[in-house]
Amino acid sequence: MKYIILFLALFIITIQAQDIPSGYTTNLGLRLYDLDDYPGADSLNANSWALDVAYKKNLDSINAILTDLYTSISYSGLLKAGVVGASNLAIALDTNLVKSTGNDAIYGNKYFYGSTYMNHLLPIADNIYWNGHSSLRWYYGYVTHFRTEDLIIYNQTQDDSGSVTYDNDKFTFNKQVEAASMSITESLSMDSAAAFQSFQLTQGVYTFGNIVDSVVVCDTALYSNLRLELPGVMANVSYLEMPAPIGFIVILYNTSATDSVTLVAGKDYMKRGFVMASDITLASDENAGFMMIQGSGGGLVWMNLWKPD
Repeated sequence: MKYIILFLALFIITIQAQDIPSGYTTNLGLRLYDLDDYPGADSLNANSWALDVAYKKNLDSINAILTDLYTSISYSGLLKAGVVGASNLAIALDTNLVKSTGNDAIYGNKYFYGSTYMNHLLPIADNIYWNGHSSLRWYYGYVTHFRTEDLIIYNQTQDDSGSVTYDNDKFTFNKQVEAASMSITESLSMDSAAAFQSFQLTQGVYTFGNIVDSVVVCDTALYSNLRLELPGVMANVSYLEMPAPIGFIVILYNTSATDSVTLVAGKDYMKRGFVMASDITLASDENAGFMMIQGSGGGLVWMNLWKPD
């Protein structure tokens, strides 16, 4: 009997030693106790089970997110310090994602606004793609060297064009060429069917200082037609001082109303002079033509081509 009484007493004491919670947490409902409280094993186990259930739910949510992410970007490898390396990514669907280094293929139409800087811009295949369009043109283009096989130039209304090509020894224009000024340093040749519509010879003026001058001096420029201004009757002009290339043709003419000029014939190829059968006198409004030839002595020798009747 006394053992039964002792057991009941210990049971009552044990039940009284388990304190009730002083409160509960907001999210998981964990039991809270004050200092020196005795919660008991069931209360501790209840808190542990609540934490375990919450951890399992969070873990399932994280795994679901990672599964969706891995599926989207086809990720393989391990996450280290929260950083995904570029080598662990294989972009299968999103063609807008480009790595900052290495090689990438970009598909579809992409738009870049602002200034874009790059080293080289190359097409992926030769002679297939274009830069710009007839309806989408660049406004300016600044280049140091421009290389092309066929240069096509459009007019301002975009309804006609001309081209310039090069075939190892000459340039070919498929349209008429007009130039305000043109300098040809070596030679000019024309096809047998070609014809000049019109041309103008460069005019020069030489004014004699006095009637004893015996030379026409033009040492600073070449003139295809040279007008002679006379101070009086010039009877002994011996040669033309104009260092022209061989084959250069010049027209000498006199516009004086009262005075004449006589060009003296000189057949010595070793010296400067006019190569002609006899002296030529140019009266008012008369002219004579000469061509530059080269004698054995290297002098400035002019051969007469025509003279007044």
